Amino acid sequence: MNRVALGFAVVLVGGQVLASDPPESVIQNPGKADQFSRNIFEQQQGRPEGSANPTMEGVPAQQLATGTYTPPPGSAERGTIMDGIRGLIVAELRQAVIFKVEFLRVRDGWAFLKAQPRRPDGGPIDYKKTKFREAVAQGMFDGGVQALLKRKGTRWEAVDWSLGATDVPYGDWWKKYRAPKSIFDYAEP
Repeated sequence: MNRVALGFAVVLVGGQVLASDPPESVIQNPGKADQFSRNIFEQQQGRPEGSANPTMEGVPAQQLATGTYTPPPGSAERGTIMDGIRGLIVAELRQAVIFKVEFLRVRDGWAFLKAQPRRPDGGPIDYKKTKFREAVAQGMFDGGVQALLKRKGTRWEAVDWSLGATDVPYGDWWKKYRAPKSIFDYAEP
């Protein structure tokens, strides 16, 4: 049943028949009643036509069934998550970065990310030009980023993060911050 037909549906409640006209937002393009019409909000948010939830576009059904998913490359949600940690990493490295994502999972407004910072042209970061040069020279810095982020409205904010750790700093983050355990690739019991 399409949205317009659904809006005209008659509902039987407690022996009484209730019916109403569909809301104006449903009848946006009466000439194409069988097609999903994008409203202004969806257009402003960059949602693809027919998208019920932009954060779920392209997410495999198996991941949605568990509630834990990985936003696809190029999606608005993935970009917003990267932006949530980018400022902190730029401040540490004192240079612009993009991320090569190794692991990303999202659930219930929480995201866990493991990534390698890269130069905007895709090349590796030259850590010899950073405050980490001595740690790099001693083999005490691996360059990876691990971050736990929490959604705040339309933004993602880093709750805890690590840059260059040679161990696993996030093993207890799920307990410490009450984040879903399923978003982590490793979690201490």
